[in-house]
Amino acid sequence: MTEVREAVGEIALSVVAERANQTRQIHEHRPWLHWDKRLAAYAAARKRDRVLVCPNVSKHLPMAFVDAQFLFSKTVKFFPEAGHWEFGVLQSVAFLDWAFSTSRRRGAGIEFSSRASIDTFPPPVRTDDVASNGETLSVIRSAVMQDRGISLTELLNLQDEPSCIDEDIERVRNAQVELDAAMFSAYGWDISPEREFRETDVGMQFCLPLAETQRVVMNLLGLNSDRYAEEAAAGLHDRKLKKTPERRVRVVDQNQDSLL
Repeated sequence: MTEVREAVGEIALSVVAERANQTRQIHEHRPWLHWDKRLAAYAAARKRDRVLVCPNVSKHLPMAFVDAQFLFSKTVKFFPEAGHWEFGVLQSVAFLDWAFSTSRRRGAGIEFSSRASIDTFPPPVRTDDVASNGETLSVIRSAVMQDRGISLTELLNLQDEPSCIDEDIERVRNAQVELDAAMFSAYGWDISPEREFRETDVGMQFCLPLAETQRVVMNLLGLNSDRYAEEAAAGLHDRKLKKTPERRVRVVDQNQDSLL
């Protein structure tokens, strides 16, 4: 038994030393547990009526409001502070195109990184139109899902299916286009929100034409660079500039206190 205790002691010391060398954020104080689950934030989130959630890996980056009492998995990101405006921004074509350009690809989708995609995303001015259209899209999606008895992923698959011209799916598509129009207006962009069905590197999608997608991403890159330069000039970034500018707004992956 003495030998076992000594061996366990040596292993514990080596694990503690390895954990001490980690440069990323660590929120688990027990070094023998190799996860980073923020239990305090989970508890705080469950005090709310609902939270906005999305999967870590997906083709559509679907987001929905769920009961805050649901058990949260490490494979799901959640945003306790998000309301209809945040939902509208994060489900707009502007953010989706940005996320697919900045997060790491995984199979036919992306491994969504809030550090890569949200921290760097330059949001538009806050408008009632984005919030109201975000709420409308959320309500319509929920109603169609309930009526059909399908998941959000299944609904978005139908949205991307050209042969599906059912009235309820058309309502979802129209609500998405209206949300995108509100976002472009908030940015002051002269870009048409009208979508088309076309093949992309993740399959058939109901999305903007390729030229418009490229315009959206280039506009966001320009805003990202301009806003970072303004923050740097104001002394908000004392460290050396990186290749990819990072906004000062922070969002933590599993349990965040603020968004955008």
